[in-house]
Amino acid sequence: MSKHILEIKSSHLFTLRLILKTTDFSAIVKTLQDRLQETGSLFDGESIVIDAYGIVQPLPWRKLADVLEQHHLKILGIYTNERLSPSVIEQGFNTIELGAPSEKESIVEVPKASEVQATSTPITTSTTANPSLIVDRQLRSGERIYAQGSDLIVIGNVGHGAEIIADGNIHVYGHLFGRAIAGAKGDDTARIFTTYLDPQLVAIAGIYRLFDGENPIAELKKPVMVSLHQESLTFQAIKF
Repeated sequence: MSKHILEIKSSHLFTLRLILKTTDFSAIVKTLQDRLQETGSLFDGESIVIDAYGIVQPLPWRKLADVLEQHHLKILGIYTNERLSPSVIEQGFNTIELGAPSEKESIVEVPKASEVQATSTPITTSTTANPSLIVDRQLRSGERIYAQGSDLIVIGNVGHGAEIIADGNIHVYGHLFGRAIAGAKGDDTARIFTTYLDPQLVAIAGIYRLFDGENPIAELKKPVMVSLHQESLTFQAIKF
């Protein structure tokens, strides 16, 4: 009887990932607050995992969690090593398993606001190649589409507050106003194509850029291809 009431299945979760690379708690808090202040309300209501696997001394986890919660981030748990697990559990946090971090996730310690080391990380991984996911409609604020193991093609506008994610390339045949994340599992050859670029954020393989009105690029509001070269995003106008 119960099987007709509900089902419990595994799910591919996508979450922000805060990667800790020092045990200097004061420096962590200051840098974190600076970064979150720069991004404004962009990540409000998002879930986040604290990645403490690379450090060897415990931190005041509750105080760190309080800082994140003050910025409206929901903490799923802490990814930790065996040495830190007792302190994490003792302070009432869940330990969580994540996919292995890519090389890019260990390169930048204090990133720039305009091109930041990505923290959006899939909790599970898959190497299966799937056909392109085609979305033939407009995406509105609050909608999130993820093309696992494939390209994503959107025929329509991606509205402000909407988010599109793909392990491969992203094609938007319309206005890109929201967030676009390509190469989500670390494919640095992935690209983003759109017929009208005016986004909140674009990202490829862990490197992303915010568009908050400061430092505008010449390619805004044009057909554009976004690619990644030597840890930097490049924007190339597409001429028809």
